[in-house]
Amino acid sequence: MNLITDKWIPVFREKRGADIIAPWEIVDRFDTDPVIAFNLARPDFNGAMVQFLIGLLQTCCPPVDDDEWLNWMTNPPAGLELEAQFMRGKTAFEFDGDGPRFMQDWDKSVAELEPKSIGALLIEEPGDQTLKFNKDLFVKRGGYPGLSYPMAAMALFALQLNAPAGGAGHRTSLRGGGPLTTLMLPKKSNALWWLVWGNVSAVSEMLPKVQNWDRELETIFPWMGPTRTSVKSEMITPIDTHPLQVFWAMPRRIRIDFDCVTDMECSISGAYEKCVTRYSTQNYGGNYGAWRHPLSPHYKKGTEELPMHPNAGGMTHRHWLGWSFGKNEGTSTVMEASIVRGANGRVRRRYMKALWAFGYDMDNMKARGWQEAKIPIFDFEKSDRDGQSKFINDVECVVKAAEEYCSFLRKQTRIALGSDSSPDSLDREFWGSTDASFRDILQSIYHQIEANMLTTPSREKWFEILQNSVLALFDKWTSSGNIEFENSERIIKSRKVLHSKKTKEILRRHLRIEETKNG
Repeated sequence: MNLITDKWIPVFREKRGADIIAPWEIVDRFDTDPVIAFNLARPDFNGAMVQFLIGLLQTCCPPVDDDEWLNWMTNPPAGLELEAQFMRGKTAFEFDGDGPRFMQDWDKSVAELEPKSIGALLIEEPGDQTLKFNKDLFVKRGGYPGLSYPMAAMALFALQLNAPAGGAGHRTSLRGGGPLTTLMLPKKSNALWWLVWGNVSAVSEMLPKVQNWDRELETIFPWMGPTRTSVKSEMITPIDTHPLQVFWAMPRRIRIDFDCVTDMECSISGAYEKCVTRYSTQNYGGNYGAWRHPLSPHYKKGTEELPMHPNAGGMTHRHWLGWSFGKNEGTSTVMEASIVRGANGRVRRRYMKALWAFGYDMDNMKARGWQEAKIPIFDFEKSDRDGQSKFINDVECVVKAAEEYCSFLRKQTRIALGSDSSPDSLDREFWGSTDASFRDILQSIYHQIEANMLTTPSREKWFEILQNSVLALFDKWTSSGNIEFENSERIIKSRKVLHSKKTKEILRRHLRIEETKNG
């Protein structure tokens, strides 16, 4: 199977419904029956597939500048034109066969190692230690006995993109285990093309154009040449290889066994077809460091810029500012994804309506869950720097006030309960209960700035929303209904602190309400 020429990607078309396409057919019948969405059974596969297509476009036909980007955004290329562009990399996308295989190790001796069940490619599957000690209590072994070629290709690519720590020498992905990805969502949603092309960057030093395919093929696609190992912790950095390898990094050494193929029902798609059932793997594959992935926000740790990851608290409005515009806070700096930064105040921002953030919440080797969220973004003209700056400052106040009130809530709930810690889910409930209101406040502030109005009323409304949410959550967690187990004196005292004049003054100061009123 070749991942450029074969039809293997399940999608939905606007009229026909379910269909299977080759990558270049994403623009096929664009005006009459466009492809509108992926039809994959797993959310991590959706996230991997969109990155596969973005990487393919970025590698084979990147726009030179915003004008070229805008041309294909408003007038997508014909299918045959896109096919011709993709065919440049065709040899790197053979999935089976005797030659180099997509995302699989060059060294055929890897195939001679002890085989694993093909289902172990999936991140949530129990690892070797879990199986050895019979600890697969919630996610059982053997749930995926066979995968069709398309689903195996998807599982392999998703693993290389998200690879968590996997034991001695089993390397994490280029962005670490379970990285956060943020993509820009287009205002037009009735064609998948706009999502994919909307997240392709113009040619730059970081993402250059391929000059000579024959000479650069091995450095872009690591499986096309001898494996670079890391037995002595050797690192692969952007200066060691082609910068476009950022989309095609291969940290795991894997060979799928195509000699052990069975006609059966695919454990993911449900289709009855040829399925692979096992693979072999070797440790000490590519060890990536010092990369800046264009689709992920990063944060500074000392002099390093490290990719961000989802966490157990979920994706909420406390992340909005950093992911949308970047955020400086003391010694901590969050930098928005390069694709987002490049769009701020430029022509492409006018075509986008939101950020799509997604990724695995990992606890070392264990996948705790998949997270995703859609976060609104706002368009400011390139010339309106003052408006954008005021918007960012106001939103910063709104988020800081929420963080401060959440901190008060944790402390006073802990005191009221006489506990060393607050309830585990308290933060998550607070951010979740105020998320919809936060989006409304964002819209209000944006429209008030556009109309050159004071934004004080919106910040005052947010102040009231926070108060109501905090008191409601405090009452929920401190009122068990059983007086015998409650300390009424502590509860009343803590509630008074949350509702005190001093607390309100602190929050109003964060929101700059008095400051704005006075001047």
